[in-house]
Amino acid sequence: MKTTIILIAILCTLTNITKAQETKKITINNLQFDTKNEIVASSANELTPIIKKLKTEKHTEIQLTCLAPQNTPDADAQITSANRILSVRKYFVKHEIPAYRVTGTPTTTKATQGNDNHLEISINQIKEDKDYIAPFILNNVKFSNLSDTLYSSSYTELNKLAKTLNMKPSLKIKIITHATTLAGSDYNKTISEKRAIAIINYLISKKIKEDRLTYQAMGDTQPITLEQGETETEQNSRVEIAFKKE
Repeated sequence: MKTTIILIAILCTLTNITKAQETKKITINNLQFDTKNEIVASSANELTPIIKKLKTEKHTEIQLTCLAPQNTPDADAQITSANRILSVRKYFVKHEIPAYRVTGTPTTTKATQGNDNHLEISINQIKEDKDYIAPFILNNVKFSNLSDTLYSSSYTELNKLAKTLNMKPSLKIKIITHATTLAGSDYNKTISEKRAIAIINYLISKKIKEDRLTYQAMGDTQPITLEQGETETEQNSRVEIAFKKE
């Protein structure tokens, strides 16, 4: 029961907090699930057009509503919905769609007769940040696990960033920090903020004025992968930089 509650909580909280400008809904009735609520491979092509859309439209995200089959016991309806949503999210991640762009909230509502594989997809246009260009990942900036201590190998990348900022004094940046889901959400938010501040302090030590640096601590709200362990640490715990438009 405890595992069930945790799974539902994770699915409910891993929702992109960015406001959407418009929503389009698509209903898929031919996506099939097996007895373990995993997607049946032969029916997965139903998701191909959505994957192509997400890959070509980078400011698009989707939210899933997946109903439990009609004959599901009432007590199991929500966890069945949660497991099916998780299966669909994993399929998207497998096809290189970041997990934070595919979210869903489990429901206790069950399908009507003859509609056991009902999946509703809401397609949202993410509101773009008008002040900054799209962020990019600083792949070589890493921190010790659950810590705000930079690995020594990170300084090469940060020195390059400082050099760029010193060469162009009018340039301003936003530092966006992300954490894994290894700890609680509150801690992840806090550690993200501490990591951003650590980077800012380092750049200040390289003669970059503080008023040119701002940050956004995302915590664990925008995971790239749903995998656990080293894979999650490598992909979800990351630092992004966005340059302010001039």
